[in-house]
Amino acid sequence: MLSPSIYSRSNLYLNQNVVQLQGASASIFVHYWGAKPQHKGNRPHTHSFFEICYVVEGEGHYFHDGVTYPLRPGTLYCSKAESRHSIQSDEGMLLLFFALEPVAAESSEAFLQDFSQLCGYPHLFIPNAEGTAPALIWQALLIQASESGDRYKETVEHLAYTLVMSCIALFLQHCRSGERASSTSNLELQGTLKKVKAYIQDHLSHKMALSDVAQSLHL
Repeated sequence: MLSPSIYSRSNLYLNQNVVQLQGASASIFVHYWGAKPQHKGNRPHTHSFFEICYVVEGEGHYFHDGVTYPLRPGTLYCSKAESRHSIQSDEGMLLLFFALEPVAAESSEAFLQDFSQLCGYPHLFIPNAEGTAPALIWQALLIQASESGDRYKETVEHLAYTLVMSCIALFLQHCRSGERASSTSNLELQGTLKKVKAYIQDHLSHKMALSDVAQSLHL
């Protein structure tokens, strides 16, 4: 964990100097940067942009469109535009966050397609993101922003852009892997049901118990 002064100085510098991010594939407008210790929560609210958050320490709960998620160190999550959400923590959390909005006219079609796909997923929540690229880049960004001043502004901007893109990439990867796992599970279930039907049809003339069917399929 970084020192409180790093969080404070980097927060001030980023909000004053790193608002518009421009890269090879996307242009991003950042509404605000935040590093808030002892964050105990907020009231349910919505906003018109994406907000990505990372829990550094502490525990709590995240409420998003009627679903409750546990928050603990290493959790990375995103509140989508127009979603109703809030957080609550009894002891307080050290929370990092930033709010972003793509500039469509200055972004590539490929990026906008990825971002649109991300908007379609209902759950942008990764419980174990410590050690991932976003977590490590975020730490490097805060250290650099707290020390650099205007002399190395370009370096800070590159780190900030990389952080945003790595978060989007990780959420997409996480959601897509979940889809593949769900598809595999559905195929396995369909195969099991076929075996069940076949067993029942082959033994219609006999008295059957559910345990007999399960045992025959090693379930």
